[in-house]
Amino acid sequence: MRIVFVSEDGLPDFRVEKMMNTLSNLFDEIHFIGEFNGFSDFKLEKQPVIHNIKWGRSVNLFLEPYYSWTKRRVRKILKHINPDLVIAVNLVSASMLDDQGIPVIMDYHEVWSLLLNYIEPPTFSRKIVHIFKKIKYPKIEEEMVKKYPTITFSKYVAKYFMEKYGVRDMIVVKNFPSCKEYGKIAFRELSCDKILFAYIGKKTLRFDGQTYRDIRPTLEALDKLWRNNRNFQVLVAGLRESTLPFIKPLGWLKHVELYDAISRAHVGILSYKPSPIQYLVDPNKAYIYMHSGAVPVITSTHKELLETINNKAFIVDADNYEESLVKTYNEILEMDCSLLNSFRREVLDYARENLVWEKQDNMIVDFVKRHI
Repeated sequence: MRIVFVSEDGLPDFRVEKMMNTLSNLFDEIHFIGEFNGFSDFKLEKQPVIHNIKWGRSVNLFLEPYYSWTKRRVRKILKHINPDLVIAVNLVSASMLDDQGIPVIMDYHEVWSLLLNYIEPPTFSRKIVHIFKKIKYPKIEEEMVKKYPTITFSKYVAKYFMEKYGVRDMIVVKNFPSCKEYGKIAFRELSCDKILFAYIGKKTLRFDGQTYRDIRPTLEALDKLWRNNRNFQVLVAGLRESTLPFIKPLGWLKHVELYDAISRAHVGILSYKPSPIQYLVDPNKAYIYMHSGAVPVITSTHKELLETINNKAFIVDADNYEESLVKTYNEILEMDCSLLNSFRREVLDYARENLVWEKQDNMIVDFVKRHI
C-alpha cells in the first residue's frame, strides 16, 4: 500500500515525520508532496519518496496563477503514485485536494476560526494577509472538518469542533516528542549558584502579533529581578544576539543539541501574558523542557497543557498576573537547590513515562486503518 502526505508547510516538520514513522509498518511506500528543505535529525524508519514542489505564501493565500499551478503539479504527481491514502497537512492542502475530488485525512495543527481573533499583525502587509485569512480560512475550516476525518492536537479543539460543526470522526494526537528526539539525554544534577532559565524561540525580543504568545511581560519581570542583582541567566535557543544583559543567545541548534542545551537549565519559560485562547493551546516547548529536565513556568490560563502534564510546573496565576509573575520567578531563585533538582527529576521522569509520541501509535494506526 502507498500513502502520501501533502503539506503546505513543507519539511522538516517533526509532527509529519513522527507520523511517517508511526505508519511505516502499515504502508509499503511513503511519499511526501511539498516544499522540501531536508529532514529533522532523528532517524526515519522508512525513507519517504520526496516530490519537492515550491509552495510559498501565494499558494496558501489562494492567489492565482500560483495556486492553480501548484494544484496541477500535485494532481499530476498523485495520478502517478495512485495512493491508497492521502493525508493533507493543514487547511490549504486539504482544500486543494478537495477541489480535485481527492478524499483525505486532514492533520490539522491549527484552529484558525479561533486563533485569528487573537492575532494583531504588526505591519500593514501582514494586516492585509490577516484580513484575507479571517474571511477565507474559517469557511474552509468548517467545510474540511465537516467533510473529512480529522486529526487535531488538543482535546479542547476537538470539543470545539464537535460542538460547532457537529463532527465526530476525529482523534487527538498530542505533539509529544518521540523517544528518538531526546535520545540518550539524561538527567543532570545542577548547581544553583546561578539559576538558568531556558526559552525556545528567535522571536523572544519582538512581539510578532500572536497575543497568546506574548513573552514581553516575562522579560520585564526578569529585567526587574536582574536590576535587583538576582543571579540568573536566560538561555535562548534560536536567538543569535540580544541587547538584554541576562540573555545568552544559543543560536540555531539541531534537535539533539537543543535537548542537551536545555538539560543544563533549571527552568523553561512559558509564562505568556494571559489570553482567553490559551485554554486549548498546546505549546511543544513545554514537552521539550520537561524531557530535558527543565521545569516549565506556565500561566494558569493554559488549561489543556496543565491538565496534560498533571500540573507539574511552576504556575503563574493569570488573575493576578503581573504580581504573580514576579513572585513566581523570585520564588524559583530563592528555592532550595535540592528541592529544585528533585522537582526537575520528577518532571523529567513524568515526561519520559507519559508524554511520549510512541504511546499514541496504536490510536493513530487504528484511525488510519478505518479510512483506507
